Parts: sequence; structure tokens; C-alpha cells
Amino acid sequence: MITVAVDILVKPSFITDGGVAELRTPGWGDRVMAETVGLVSADHLTGAFNLLIGFEPEESR
Repeated sequence: MITVAVDILVKPSFITDGGVAELRTPGWGDRVMAETVGLVSADHLTGAFNLLIGFEPEESR
């Protein structure tokens, strides 16, 4: 699932039916796949917005 999440972020147009079928083999369902796409998209949008406004998080101690 991590590989798919990275693929969604880096090259979303290359997610194929075969890739989705591979996710179904270990038991990932539509809901999990949709949530993964949603989380990756939200994270990407948040990162882009933060970059746009120049926000830099504080370093943890």
C-alpha cells in the first residue's frame, strides 16, 4: 500500500487496473483504496498550500 500511495503522489495517471487488482490480492478493499487516495491528496494539497504561504513547521525537540 505504501508503494501505491507514493505512486498516487508521484505519477497518479499511471495507476492501472492491474495495479488495483494487485491490491485486492492481499485483501485491500475499495474503501481502503479510496481512503489512501484521499489521504495522499489531502497531504499533497496541505503541503502545496504551506509552500505557497511560506509556512515552515517548528523542529521538534
